[in-house]
Amino acid sequence: MSRGLDGIKGGFVSIPSAFEGVPEGSKHAFKLELVPKLIETRNLGKVDISTNVDVVTHRALIDFADFDVDDVDYDQLGRDCDLLKEAFKSRRKELNAAMKAVSNPGSTVEEIRKVAQMLDAAGLSERAFLENDGGIIPLLVIGAALLLSGLAQYQ
Repeated sequence: MSRGLDGIKGGFVSIPSAFEGVPEGSKHAFKLELVPKLIETRNLGKVDISTNVDVVTHRALIDFADFDVDDVDYDQLGRDCDLLKEAFKSRRKELNAAMKAVSNPGSTVEEIRKVAQMLDAAGLSERAFLENDGGIIPLLVIGAALLLSGLAQYQ
C-alpha cells in the first residue's frame, strides 16, 4: 500500500480511446500514471539504449480541470448509483478482486487486464454502465470532489 508522499516518477496521461462512448467532457478526467524507462542492453561490448513506458497500476488521477460539469446528467448518475448499489450486494467477490489488484503495487498490466475482463463480464465496466445510459466516470469525479470536503479542516 502506498501512503503519504511516495515519489511520483512519471506523468499522468488521459487515454480517451479507452473510453469509447464516454461524453467528451469526461474522457480526459481519468488519468493513468506512465513512467518512462530507459533499457540498456549490452552485447559484445556494444551498448544499446531503448525506451519503454511502464503503466503504474496502483495509482490513478482524477483531473477536475479536464471534467466538464455541464456534461453531467444527474438522472443518469442516479441510475449508475442504483447499478453500483446492486453490485455491492451481488458482486462482492468481483469487486474485492478488483480492489486487491489495483491496490497492489506489484500487480502487472496483464493482471489488471484480467480483472478488467472479469468486471466487464460481470457488467461492472464503463462500457456496461454506458449501455445502461450512464457512465461511471462522472460519478467518480463527483465522488472525488466530495472527498475534498475533508480538507476543510486544514486552513
